[in-house]
Amino acid sequence: MEIATFSALFVMLVIVGTDVCLASIASTVNDAACKEAAHAAATADNAERALKLAQQSAGSHQSDGFMIGAPRVTVSQFIYEDYRGRPPINASPYVAVTTTSEVRVPAPSLFSESIWGPEGTIIFKQRCVVPIEKSKVASRNSAS
Repeated sequence: MEIATFSALFVMLVIVGTDVCLASIASTVNDAACKEAAHAAATADNAERALKLAQQSAGSHQSDGFMIGAPRVTVSQFIYEDYRGRPPINASPYVAVTTTSEVRVPAPSLFSESIWGPEGTIIFKQRCVVPIEKSKVASRNSAS
């Protein structure tokens, strides 16, 4: 009786530990991808090039593709604000990148859908904002 109880408890702890471990890895990968994508986009001289650089950078953070999905740049939330070379006082050009990554957990039935999404998925979302490195204002000020 004791062995059966301990075995059931041990199996549940292993499953919960696996779920938490996968979620932690996915969150870490998505955070790193967002930071690197934002820094890559900040080196571009226009919005189109910045978006391409951000997508390429995020795409370099590959995972297994089944349990942990690759981070993706959310195009609708991508912001490249260079103020057309004339930023307002106390503002600087910036780029904002949002990435999302999805993870499938092996045993979502142990938890309610308030913790895990439908079909046992969690979607991690990260937003990073960094100053644009090569703006017209910066190059104009450095030339004088």
